[in-house]
Amino acid sequence: MTEPGKLYDAVRDSALKWSQRWFGNFGEVAMLYIFLLPDLVRLMINLLADSRVFLFDKIFVAGVLIYIISPIDIFPEILIGPFGLVEDLILALIVLYRLLSNPYNNAAIQEHWKGDPNIMVKIQQWSQYIKMLIQKRR
Repeated sequence: MTEPGKLYDAVRDSALKWSQRWFGNFGEVAMLYIFLLPDLVRLMINLLADSRVFLFDKIFVAGVLIYIISPIDIFPEILIGPFGLVEDLILALIVLYRLLSNPYNNAAIQEHWKGDPNIMVKIQQWSQYIKMLIQKRR
């Protein structure tokens, strides 16, 4: 693991322990969702380096990473505060939905996901639900 990865893990673990100590289970769950976007960004960065992910999928991942990192947004954080991060989160989840729809990417996603495993299970369940809704509409 790289040094930035170790640093992020240390900060994340420290914040989770702090929120658990001060706010109990609710604090820990809230902190897990606060770290969802950084966890998704970390996942996408790791997927860019994984040879199992198709080039076309990597292009989508790189585009979303550039959008998330860039200061130009549809809803800039400087104007609407943390709610501006919601669009970044939605874009990251859309790319994750695309990646999950390709069964070849699942092993890489499971290997590189460092966030809460329960959140990834929920994301996969929602991905299946969205697929089902899309197929019903056809």
